[in-house]
Amino acid sequence: MSSIRAERGYTTSVVILRGQDVTANEVLFKQRAVTDGILVNLQIWPEGLTTNGVKLTTPGHLKDMLNAFRGQVASLTVEFNDVLDFYSKITKLLIYWLLVIRQFLQNMLSLSHCVHNFSKKIAYMFSGCIINKHIDCKNCIPKNLSLRIIYKM
Repeated sequence: MSSIRAERGYTTSVVILRGQDVTANEVLFKQRAVTDGILVNLQIWPEGLTTNGVKLTTPGHLKDMLNAFRGQVASLTVEFNDVLDFYSKITKLLIYWLLVIRQFLQNMLSLSHCVHNFSKKIAYMFSGCIINKHIDCKNCIPKNLSLRIIYKM
């Protein structure tokens, strides 16, 4: 995402300067290569990403959209507000995706913590059965165990 934001900034500079600053143009082309490299190396891609009315089913689709817009920038047929709008929509989309991933990972971490605690309690209860050589463990397991587990989750 930081690469997209950097590209937005450099593109805005080039558009405002109407392509007249050679150094700004060079920096922009280098940043585009960085962005493209990141897109090529993405290992996962979410379903359902849509921006500017286009469904982005792969990183390649986003790269195609970027390249089409880059062509407009090269021909100087866009204004700086167009640049900000275009890249802001993509940035918001990627931020949303990152937040979804973050929430998913937090949920998984929380779930694994609950499962770990649950398995420790079960092991502790059954260890009493094994040590005491119970044949029927019903007396070792509290009747309200499931209620306590649901309550703690």
